[in-house]
Amino acid sequence: MRIGVPKLYLEEDLDKDIRECFLSQVKALEDMGAKVEVFELEGIEYSAQIYYVIACAEASWIFSKYKGVRPSHIKSEYHDLEEIFKNSKGQDFGYELKRRIMLGAYVISSDNYEIYYNKARRIRRVIYNAYQEAFNRYDILMSPESLKTAPLLSDNKVDDEKHRSEILNASVNLAGGPGVTIPCGRDKKGLPIGIQLVGKRFGEEGIIRAAYALEQINPYKRPKTLCN
Repeated sequence: MRIGVPKLYLEEDLDKDIRECFLSQVKALEDMGAKVEVFELEGIEYSAQIYYVIACAEASWIFSKYKGVRPSHIKSEYHDLEEIFKNSKGQDFGYELKRRIMLGAYVISSDNYEIYYNKARRIRRVIYNAYQEAFNRYDILMSPESLKTAPLLSDNKVDDEKHRSEILNASVNLAGGPGVTIPCGRDKKGLPIGIQLVGKRFGEEGIIRAAYALEQINPYKRPKTLCN
């Protein structure tokens, strides 16, 4: 099996434990006969930004057609239909969905459609073509699943680190390929570390084979107690 590792993913601000665990999995696959190469994957450095533009635009467009009103939300103090829509949607949708709808409405507005949305679609095609070219050389691609292990709920940097880690995952969705994440070890705090295996379109068999092989030599053991 020929396996490619995008160079950018190893150059990102990877946690030391994650890097060591990932490289150990690469070595394990090489010991089983796989050929692993680090290579340049064009355009993926923009994948997180492109994903947010396109995802928010599509969310805004889809939910602009949503006119459902739950009877329980219709109260006597609502004076007109517009007020009913505002309040019913406000109660049904969470903060993140509202934020994405508002951002999406901005990027697909008449003044910004060409600047943001269409430009994002063109860059998505660059990313797609880069993946297609990569799969002419490799059977699957392999990367860490995230830059850091799970943060504490009280950590104020949770959202920032989460969005930075999405560079490892967003390009896969933009390219339309299948991917699987499996646990491969733990950091010094005992938190699980994951690796991501990506295949070409309809190439699920290849990533399942590789994931199964790794699980056989490094079976995941669930912790007896939850981490504090």
